[in-house]
Amino acid sequence: FLSGPPYNWNPSQVGYANFSFVIGGLLGLATAGPFSDWVAKRATKRNNGIREAEMRLPALIPYLALTVIAIVVGGLGYERLWPWQAVLVLGYALSGLAVTTVPTIAIAYAIDCYKPISGEIMVVATVLKNTLGFAYSYWVFGLAAQKGFLTVAMVQFAVTIGPALFAIPLYLYGKSLRRWTKDSDLHRMEDMI
Repeated sequence: FLSGPPYNWNPSQVGYANFSFVIGGLLGLATAGPFSDWVAKRATKRNNGIREAEMRLPALIPYLALTVIAIVVGGLGYERLWPWQAVLVLGYALSGLAVTTVPTIAIAYAIDCYKPISGEIMVVATVLKNTLGFAYSYWVFGLAAQKGFLTVAMVQFAVTIGPALFAIPLYLYGKSLRRWTKDSDLHRMEDMI
């Protein structure tokens, strides 16, 4: 995209454009954990010192808002040939931020819920995230050539924000769902005995 008109960047310049994504990713790595811990700590104080895993989920809100901005700016910026500064600084940097923060908070929540299988959670989440990212490389440019980058952005929006919306029912009903699964596991163990 950046090597063609109106930008006409050489390969080195296109390569350097990825530093924006890296900076966003580093910023995300530096902020996601401390911010979600701070949110959970405040919620624990309001809950008379009782900590629940779901108290971490509201930390997703600002990062998901930035994810929406990144996807929209990227799609519209590519489609309408915005100045490269907007596409790179807002689109790429915020995408880097989103790619690191949202999975970090989601994985921390899952580990808070199911500590005994935290290793398996990390492996499955990493494999799924990397597989999805790798799969994007096979269809993005073909779809962009046929329908435009805005269509690609909307597909990425649905694939990213759709599953993230599950945080709402998890926040509202996660505690009772975890209690139900633990009770059903207990009944299964009793039946086995």
